[in-house]
Amino acid sequence: MSRQAARKRAAELIEMLELASAETDPVERRRLLTFVVAGAGFAGVEVACEMAGLVRDSLRFYPQLRRADLRFVLIS
Repeated sequence: MSRQAARKRAAELIEMLELASAETDPVERRRLLTFVVAGAGFAGVEVACEMAGLVRDSLRFYPQLRRADLRFVLIS
């Protein structure tokens, strides 16, 4: 993945946090805070871990969201 693509994906993750922080419907909030990576090989696991790290580190800017609200799904 290029740096430009990585920056775009990071911005998309942050956008999901922005949307979820303003969402009042718990079902929609859960959908916004569910992150899916297809491919359970080495690269997929690495991508999922990096995503999780970025999202969890960003939670400090969204006090209305809890770590327990996040869901990461790795599909093989």
